[in-house]
Amino acid sequence: MTTDSQKMLDNWQAPTPGYHILDAESVEKGKPIEALVLFSGCSANADGNCIAEIDYQILKPDGSVYAEYKNTELWRNKPALPKGQIGLSVDRVGLVAEANDPTGVYKVTCVVKDLVSKNQFLIYSSFEVNEANKPIKRD
Repeated sequence: MTTDSQKMLDNWQAPTPGYHILDAESVEKGKPIEALVLFSGCSANADGNCIAEIDYQILKPDGSVYAEYKNTELWRNKPALPKGQIGLSVDRVGLVAEANDPTGVYKVTCVVKDLVSKNQFLIYSSFEVNEANKPIKRD
């Protein structure tokens, strides 16, 4: 989870021996937060390409569904990454909590599906939504 996906993507593109990932555990209402999925080891088809997708579900603090996104692209019809190389999902999912959305801890679940090997697994993260800072009224 990150509140600065552009900076994270800029860091991802920088030619360095490692990756600096900006993560976030909380966000104020009205500010964006995104889920980014890193992966390795997807199976190649006969053409040497991976076909992998993610189903996202965002749950509100009360456990009800805030949003769902099915069959988003992790790595679809692209060459399999060399062993040990980490990839970044093509599609990302984010949200901006609105004024009427509840504060509290939101859970993001991701079902990662390798359509070539037919393997799938669940990953999840969470973040807390807080009220936006309000200006202090002075008399």
